[in-house]
Amino acid sequence: MGDSLEAILADATPEQREALKRLGRERCWLDGELAWKLDSTQRGIRESFYATSSGRFVLECARRMGKTFLLSVLAVECCLRKPGSRVVYGAQTIKEVAEFVIPTIETICDDAPTECRPVYTTQAGHFTFPSGSRIVLFGCDDKRKADRGRGPGADLVILDEAGFIPILRYVLRSVLRPQTLTTGGRTVLGSTPSDEPSHDFTAICEQAEANGTLAHRTIHDNPRLTPERVAEYIAEDAKDEGMTVEEYQQTDTFRREYLAQRVTDKTLTVVPEWQQHKVKLQVAVERPRWFDGYVSLDPGGVDPHGILFGYWHFPLSALVIEDELLLREGQNTSEIAELVKAKEAELWGPEKHLGTLRYLREAELAGMPEWLRDKGTTPPPAQPFLRVCDTNIQMARDLAILSNIAFVPTAKDEKGLAVNALRILMREGRVLISPRCRHLDRHLSSTVWANERRRDYRRKNGEHGDLVDALVYMVRNLRQQRNPMPEGFGLNPELLIRPKPAHQLKAALGFSRRR
Repeated sequence: MGDSLEAILADATPEQREALKRLGRERCWLDGELAWKLDSTQRGIRESFYATSSGRFVLECARRMGKTFLLSVLAVECCLRKPGSRVVYGAQTIKEVAEFVIPTIETICDDAPTECRPVYTTQAGHFTFPSGSRIVLFGCDDKRKADRGRGPGADLVILDEAGFIPILRYVLRSVLRPQTLTTGGRTVLGSTPSDEPSHDFTAICEQAEANGTLAHRTIHDNPRLTPERVAEYIAEDAKDEGMTVEEYQQTDTFRREYLAQRVTDKTLTVVPEWQQHKVKLQVAVERPRWFDGYVSLDPGGVDPHGILFGYWHFPLSALVIEDELLLREGQNTSEIAELVKAKEAELWGPEKHLGTLRYLREAELAGMPEWLRDKGTTPPPAQPFLRVCDTNIQMARDLAILSNIAFVPTAKDEKGLAVNALRILMREGRVLISPRCRHLDRHLSSTVWANERRRDYRRKNGEHGDLVDALVYMVRNLRQQRNPMPEGFGLNPELLIRPKPAHQLKAALGFSRRR
């Protein structure tokens, strides 16, 4: 029998040991086995991936775990193991592809033998292996760039930082999933938990956890960081935030970035009060007899048209949102007008009383002579007290002139202050929303600021907080102090005592003019 490997290595010179290592690495490259490039935690995740045949595998981990390196190893292994294979690798932006993904793959393949080493083509945006396999790279900045990931089929699909891709649903359903239907290809998503409420990646993680296809790792699972170094990281971040270590460890940032917990960044949530008080605020309310109706429109270009229908409930001192329209099909102005009119008639038809209807009201008719009441006066269709829209002057003109439906453009300056006015009302329990407003519920739950400057919302799945803006416009134009009940309602006008002018009243009471 020949000598054991241990005996051979024991007797070998340093040069011979290095030669044996090179032979071993070359063999690993030829077999597509690159586990030796990974640390212990990364190897464990890799083993979990290969141990399951599920079509989707999810990695939810803390920062600095070497996630991109691991995902890139999986991409390279797929290309080595299956000649002519196609791997599609997407990142949050095309900039991240250039700065992180491409250099990582080049580093991994730096010691690959010639017959295994890929070549990157800048113009085509992919790595090509001698076997004909390819790694196609693309960014998910927008739909146009994401569409570069389209192709006839994919053996492996990878999405890096999936929790921060605003159009994740579109990328998965429209760009990537069709490519794996006939190939039996698999999808791997890796990311730190999203800071955005109701992000699609959160639901994907929950589903993967239930299916046993989720790998969850915290900073304490990183073998490249000692406990002492982790403690230093935390202490440095706490100091930067002006907090004690104990205080910092309770923050959403620490829990999300270090412990990979699914917590929302409340500092970016546009209307956090909705999630806090949703159960109390999402209720059906009986409409009073007299009320001021409001219609609010946030017109879309590339985004949907968001329209809300509500009224100011004067006795409750509350805004009630009764219904909504979210129009995605690019309707023209005339079509929008007809849909609005139809919804107004459905909610507030002539048989229902609005305080601002321009016709002889029941209250006025009650005290009038028989001959006047019998003239057959019929009320016109209901008109809301006010319709408001975004500062789209052209659309407002078209709606008024072409469709005979008047919208008043609203001011949009100081958006943060306008949103704050909505938040105050909601905190006080004075914004009540019908359960039928499912889209408004979703927009209030998921809309976040694009950044700390709080001037615009983050775009997600082709939506842009459209119904949130419609609600903000309505709140901004409310006439909260106006009582919609007609003056003298229920009283005979002939019996009403009208107050005298102030000078006559003073004279009657004996007041004299000062000299």
